[in-house]
Amino acid sequence: MLVDGDTRMTCASLQTQASAVAQALMSRMPAGSVVSFMLPNWHEAAVVYLAATMAGVAVNPILPSLRDHELAFILADVDSRMIFVPSVFRQYDYLAMLDRVTAQLDNPPEVVVVRGEPGRHTGFPTLVEEQANAQPPAVDSSAVRMILYTSGTTGRPKGVLHSHDSIHALICQLRDNWLIDPGDRFLVPSPIAHIGGSIYAFECPLLLRTTAVLMERWDPNEAVSLMVSERCTHMAGATPFLEGLLAAAERADTRLPDLKVFICGGASVPPSLIRRATAHFDRAMVTRVYGSTEVPVTTVGSPTDPEHAADTDGRPGIATVKLVAHDAAPAGSGEICARGPQMLVGYRNPDDEREAFDD
Repeated sequence: MLVDGDTRMTCASLQTQASAVAQALMSRMPAGSVVSFMLPNWHEAAVVYLAATMAGVAVNPILPSLRDHELAFILADVDSRMIFVPSVFRQYDYLAMLDRVTAQLDNPPEVVVVRGEPGRHTGFPTLVEEQANAQPPAVDSSAVRMILYTSGTTGRPKGVLHSHDSIHALICQLRDNWLIDPGDRFLVPSPIAHIGGSIYAFECPLLLRTTAVLMERWDPNEAVSLMVSERCTHMAGATPFLEGLLAAAERADTRLPDLKVFICGGASVPPSLIRRATAHFDRAMVTRVYGSTEVPVTTVGSPTDPEHAADTDGRPGIATVKLVAHDAAPAGSGEICARGPQMLVGYRNPDDEREAFDD
C-alpha cells in the first residue's frame, strides 16, 4: 500500500498501527476534535490520517516549511488537540519550535514526536503501543475530515474544510479521468500536507487500491530510478517536477515505459513542455490540471486528446464553471467561479465565506 524507503506497508500493517493510534486519540479527546501533523512524506503520516478517521476526529496537515508565526495561528485557529512532528528534519529543530509556539497558546496540543528523541514529549512508538479498548464512533460521511490552510486575499491563512463526501467525490473523479486502475502505483514527491500529495498518499490507496511510493526529498534522478524499480504508473506535480523528471529520464536514457499519466498543475505550464514530455515518454498521457485547495480539480485535460491537453488546462467537466466579468475589471479579465461535489464544505472562519460564495 505504501513504500517509504526501506519500509513497505501493507493494508494489514496500516490497519494495525492506525487502530492503535485511534485508540490513543479516543482516550484523549472527544469525537469532532482536530489533530495536526507537520510531517515530511513519511508513512507514519498515513497512519495518523487513517487513525483520525477511525477516532472520528478531523486531521489538519501542516506544511513542514511553515514556521512559528503561521504554525501558532493554525494550531490556535483549529484548536488542535495533538500535533505530530519530527524531532529534527533538514537540520531544523521542530521540537524547539513547538516549545516556543505552545508556550504562546492558552490550550496547547500534545506534541508527539514521530522520528527522533521525544525529550519531554510523547514518542510515536509509545502512542502505538498504548493499550486501550474504546469503542470507535460511527462516522458521518458529511462530517469534516480534513482542514487545510491556504493563504488568501485576506492576508491570513484560511482553513478549508473538506468532508469524507467531498474527498470521495474527488477520488472518483480522478479514477474516471486519469485512467486509475487497481494495482496502479503513484510516485508521490509533492508534500503530503498539500491537497495534491495527501489524496495520492492517503486516499487513493484505500479507495482505489493503488500504491503510493513516497519521496521525502525531491531528486529527479532518484525519481526516475524509483519509477523504474517500482513500476510507477502515475505522477502528479507542478511544472518543476515535470521539467526535472523529463531531463533526468533523458539523461538515464529511459522512456519510463510503465508511466500512464503525468498530471501537471499548480503553476503555469508551458505547452512546449507538455509536448516534449508526451513525445519522450513511451505511452504516458501528460495533461494539465487547474484547481485549488477549495476545489481540488476544477478542470482536467483529456487523456484522449493530447494536442488539446498541451494548450489548455482542460475542460470544465469535473466542476461546473462560470466566468464572471466585473464592471471595474479590465476587459478580458474577471473571476472564475466553480461548483461541484468535490468542493469544500466551507471555511473554518465564517468571515471568510462572505465573499467566497454566491447564491
